[in-house]
This record gives sequence, C-alpha cells and structure tokens, in this order.
Amino acid sequence: MLHRQFPDVNGMHSTSHAPVWMDDENRWRNKKPFPETMLPAAQVHHNGKNHWVTSVKSETGQVYLFDSLSNGDLSPSLEIQLAALYGLGKTKFPVKLPAIQQQTNSHDCGLHAIANLVEFCFGRFIGKRNIMYNTQYLRDHLVYCLERQLFVPFPKIQTKVKTNKKKLKSVIIQCNCRCARPNCMEEMVGCDWPDNECQVWRHRSCANQADADADWLCTPHRQ
Repeated sequence: MLHRQFPDVNGMHSTSHAPVWMDDENRWRNKKPFPETMLPAAQVHHNGKNHWVTSVKSETGQVYLFDSLSNGDLSPSLEIQLAALYGLGKTKFPVKLPAIQQQTNSHDCGLHAIANLVEFCFGRFIGKRNIMYNTQYLRDHLVYCLERQLFVPFPKIQTKVKTNKKKLKSVIIQCNCRCARPNCMEEMVGCDWPDNECQVWRHRSCANQADADADWLCTPHRQ
C-alpha cells in the first residue's frame, strides 16, 4: 500500500526475503534474498529475534536503521538483509543507528517500525529530529490507515520540535567474500599463503573448503 502511495520511494519488499537459520547445517540460508534497492529506499525487517525494525537509505546514500529496542548492535539476520539491499559491490559499508523513540513494552515494535517508515516517506526522516509518537493511539491509527487504504503520519505528542544532537552510533557490515554476502553468513576462511601476506577471505562454502583443519589457498596462489 505504501509503495503505491509513494512510488518515488524504493524498497518496501515482502519481509519473506529474510534469511532462515539452518540448525543442521550451522549456517544461514537465503534462497530468495532482497533485491538490490536504489535510493531513496525504505524497508521493514524482521531481525530473526522476534523484533521488527526499519531501514532507510537517504538521497545521500547513507543507510540508517530505526530500532525501537536498540542496543547498538545488528543481528546476523539484519546484516544479511541490509547487505543484499544496500551493499552490492561493497566490501564494507556503515549503518547509522539514530537515537529514536524507544518502545515501553515488548510488543509495539511493529507499530514503531511502520510509524518510522511512514515518517520517512512523508518527510525523509533520518533521526535528526526528535520525534515522539503518541503511543496510546498508534494501533488505532494503523487500523484507520489500513481501512482507508491511505497512510497519513502517525500522531505525535505536541512538544517543541528540536534537533537531535546525540552522536549517531554506526555499525560496519563487512562483506569480504566475492559472493557479496556479509561475513556473518557463515564461517570465513582466509588464504594460508605464507607470512599472512594474502588478505583474501571467503565463506567456507564459497571456498569449497569442507575440512576445517586443512589449509586453503585462494585461486591466484594455487596457480
């Protein structure tokens, strides 16, 4: 619905693109990853730990994550999703974590994620303004928008608008393997060329290295 209402904002794909942890293989599997997304973009994510968050990519190319239960970290599932959306062709990229309004219970994360998504669509919100939603009306407002098939910004507490001067936390997502997936996707192996002169790293499956105790050489050093 939001994608139809804001065709100039990319992303907003189905959350079913999130990866699944395979206990029997001790690795993540992502058969249908998120497609690369052009800016500006916004996406709601399930972080793999019973929690919903929103990511956005501004016109400047910076990626932000809005987390209403933020602890300053990204789950492996989130790293995989963000790398697919925003990290193609990059060996690493930063994700900024603005100090946004935090939920006061254990079940309103989805409401905050949607409210922040709507705020970005209407005003390109990236956390530089202190926004305080009127939390007692969030659920009713969402129902109202869904019934009308039209979103409007979520109700806010009428306080003086001020700039958020808190320093933004930043997390770096590493994508050293040639497959462009983040390092957390599975165990990484490094080239065992003498004296540690080679800095090539690959996921174990990408390196076809089943034996964890065997040495591995990258393609140039095998020739």
